[in-house]
Amino acid sequence: MVQIHLGLGLGSASKSMRRTVHVDAVFGNDAHEGGLASPLATLAAASAAALTSGDNAVVLLKAGSVWRETLDLSSFAGVTVAAYGDVATDGLPVVDAADVLTGAWETSTDADRQGAGEARMDRRGGPPRPC
Repeated sequence: MVQIHLGLGLGSASKSMRRTVHVDAVFGNDAHEGGLASPLATLAAASAAALTSGDNAVVLLKAGSVWRETLDLSSFAGVTVAAYGDVATDGLPVVDAADVLTGAWETSTDADRQGAGEARMDRRGGPPRPC
């Protein structure tokens, strides 16, 4: 089990030996390297960056950001997850782990789906698409 501590303090001795990955759901980009001026956007990218860094990585989540994905650090040892930014004004970062789907929805029965393929909502909020 991995414990996640949302705190602001990191020991200076261990901080210098660790890779720090910044993640900002609003202004981040997964093509970035994860620095303070160029944060990643998704928790999946942060997890991958921590994996390449080895154990003892630091993942900093931007205050006020909300991720609708999971953060699985179960294969890591000594990873610290903390908040950065103005927590007092923007609030703590939130890992909700639930995709929000938007767009038009229609009810259907099993008979409606037989032979025509089931329509599914595009995860990016687009119109339903055939399977």
